[in-house]
Amino acid sequence: MPEIICNTSPLQYLHQLDVLHVLRELVKTITVPPAVQQELETGRQVARTLQLRITGTLGILIDAKRLGIISAVGPFLDQLQSFGFRLAPHTRAAVLNLVSEVEK
Repeated sequence: MPEIICNTSPLQYLHQLDVLHVLRELVKTITVPPAVQQELETGRQVARTLQLRITGTLGILIDAKRLGIISAVGPFLDQLQSFGFRLAPHTRAAVLNLVSEVEK
């Protein structure tokens, strides 16, 4: 299982979706730096230096679907958008395409 460095966005949205538990099934260690702003500016740079995979909320949902932890991504995208999560239509379509789901 990989180790990840995580900012607040995936944690906040996964919690609101009530699927925060998927992180325990996807990763060995989650590091959340105390200064979120600093992490946003330097956490990705550190991850690249350490050659760690960088992913966010959508990537976690894609991985969770591919591993059978969740059955569909589309309903979670709907919920995220109802929370104010910004998701361009072409990004939504690409995510659903990656997990073989058809837009309704």
